[in-house]
Amino acid sequence: KDGTDPRILIQQAEREVLEAQKEFNQQAEIVRVQLDIVMVSRDRHIEHLKSLISAQTTYYARCHQLMLDLGRELE
Repeated sequence: KDGTDPRILIQQAEREVLEAQKEFNQQAEIVRVQLDIVMVSRDRHIEHLKSLISAQTTYYARCHQLMLDLGRELE
């Protein structure tokens, strides 16, 4: 390229590749940290959902039993 020494062009390209790799590695680490945070949050949400399901199951089982008892009393 206009008489520029090819070795200089290669060195410049190598520097650009190294810089791009460094930037990529930094961004990959940021994404990894954020993904870890999301996974912890997801696990907490699942535990809360399990608690809700358990509480609702107990509640509706008690309601069902009360209705059965009431039905027997009314017979």
